[in-house]
Amino acid sequence: MSIQSFSKIKTLTLKIIDELGKDFSIDSIRCFIEQIRNKPLLIQRATIPNSINGFVVGLADVDLIVIAANVDDVLVKAICTHEMGHLLAGHIPLVSFGSDTPSLDNFNLEDFAKIVLYRDNRYESRQEQEAEYIGRFLLAADYRYESTIPPHVRHMFR
Repeated sequence: MSIQSFSKIKTLTLKIIDELGKDFSIDSIRCFIEQIRNKPLLIQRATIPNSINGFVVGLADVDLIVIAANVDDVLVKAICTHEMGHLLAGHIPLVSFGSDTPSLDNFNLEDFAKIVLYRDNRYESRQEQEAEYIGRFLLAADYRYESTIPPHVRHMFR
């Protein structure tokens, strides 16, 4: 990834974090994505092939982030922010399969997981790196938010 691209991603992500301000949280990022994409963003755990930690797909009625059921809970937030990074970077079309895009009710998770498994989209690809950078910025901002508010107060605002 070029420095110019990295700088652009950093600027975009920091602008989003700044815009959300003191209300920043991973859930506020989710709401922000729902607003810009004009549809709900669902996050669910599912049994998918072991080599896949998660993926995101734009369905006709929702955006869907799927996180592997066997992934440790410690990694869930990192995977989720990575997949959100794809949405924020514009890597995922509003409807992933054009006019053939199914709704959530008609979506076949097992078939799509096979597509993800066999795609030629290595982790070194530009899109994967961009999503990872965005995800890391979001995690860092979330960590700062989480660590600056005492736990007993934090629960009052959730």
